[in-house]
Amino acid sequence: ASRPAMLQSLGRKLFLPHRKSGSELLSRYYAADQELVRVAQQIKRLDADKQQDRVSELIGELKECQQRVMKLMLELMNELIPDRRHPKDFRMKFPDEVVQEGLEGQLWYASECLAAGSSILYREVEAESIRPLAIQVTREGEKTRRLLRDEASRSYFGAEPRANRRLLDQLALFDRILAEFELSYVSAMVPVKTMTEMDQLQEVAVLFSETAAWALAGGHIRRDDIDECEPTLMIVLPRLAVLHGLLVHPDGPLSTKDRPASKLCPLFRAFHSHLDRVRSFLGKLKQSDRDRLVRRLCLTESGDATDAEADVDADADRVAGLFKVIAGVADQIQSNYAWELRYLLRCVYNLHCSEAVDEAAASAAAATATLAVEEGLDAFDWQVTDSVQSASTSMVTAAATGAEASAVEPPAWVPDSASDVCTNRRCGQAFTITRRRHHCRACGGLFCSACTRARRALPVLGFDSPVRLCDACCVSAAAVNENNGDRA
Repeated sequence: ASRPAMLQSLGRKLFLPHRKSGSELLSRYYAADQELVRVAQQIKRLDADKQQDRVSELIGELKECQQRVMKLMLELMNELIPDRRHPKDFRMKFPDEVVQEGLEGQLWYASECLAAGSSILYREVEAESIRPLAIQVTREGEKTRRLLRDEASRSYFGAEPRANRRLLDQLALFDRILAEFELSYVSAMVPVKTMTEMDQLQEVAVLFSETAAWALAGGHIRRDDIDECEPTLMIVLPRLAVLHGLLVHPDGPLSTKDRPASKLCPLFRAFHSHLDRVRSFLGKLKQSDRDRLVRRLCLTESGDATDAEADVDADADRVAGLFKVIAGVADQIQSNYAWELRYLLRCVYNLHCSEAVDEAAASAAAATATLAVEEGLDAFDWQVTDSVQSASTSMVTAAATGAEASAVEPPAWVPDSASDVCTNRRCGQAFTITRRRHHCRACGGLFCSACTRARRALPVLGFDSPVRLCDACCVSAAAVNENNGDRA
């Protein structure tokens, strides 16, 4: 190469700024970090008393910038120190609404607020106890950011980040401290289960899994119900689990023999006396009556655990009385322990879902990824509005031409990690602990709950029952249904 060309190349490296479209993690991190610094400096220059609206707007931007920076920091940790990541098994004790994408970014913002002297409303004592840890998170986070910025500059000249031992150690330290703060902060904000409670819940999960296997073998539920996550399983499976636990597992998690109510799993603690009475009556039932009871429990009628004594003691129809009590206990679990029930059902789905369904989902994801690579697409360059338009056009075209439902395949879902905000252009709100992600079944895009309130059937895509749709796809689905009605 000529000398002028070499000088020109060196000049580009020295003087051209980092571009946000860079493919390297470090260059993308540098751009995101610079954006965060810019927003933070703007906030410092404003008068909070005179420009409250502008400050609030910039704080929202600051949170979004922190989310992006933290997301890239976590990706760098996975890339550079995959074997030194701090375990987060404690998350299984958290409620579902807490564990979500972007949690670390929210924790980072919370740590800065606590480190600056803020407190947690109605939890002042807890705030004081975790404030030293919050200060440590803020301090180590700044060190990590500084080292990553320096490493991003060095990487332009071919430096290998894995050779920077100081950076790797700092990433591991920050990961550990952030995990410790996460456990302490979440424990202060929401109820977190103890190890004893988790062990008891695991025993109930085993009971639910064995109940599902027994119900599948007996034909009480279908394999398709599990594969398709049929909503009726939320009613039927807990009822069958109560019956199965009382009949088949005398020493299992529902055992009341020589066990006080305080030793039972919290899900069944309030029904100790009811379970004890039901167990005694079940032993007196004939096999034909047990079969009749199972068939009734597979229906979706409601029960009443409060009428246990009156109904079970009635000799006219003991099966009906047992049904009311068992169904009442199971239905109370659904009402009072929604998170625990979701956890139990998720265990059942993961263990008993057909391998064909898993392989089909994996094949579809692989095909989508391969297509993106072949076409030179950026995996993170999601264009949901184009997907909405494409899916809507496909539905309307299929309905207008009288195509079969199988002619249009449901689109692949946009990954949860692809967006931190609602992809409805008129909304654009950031996802948080309370504003969660939802997928439109028609276009596969990511939206908040406010933008996916519509429910419509999509026979063209194979959904005969109403499913969640975004606003744009709801309009298209209405046109499809109207078109089908006109042809009929």
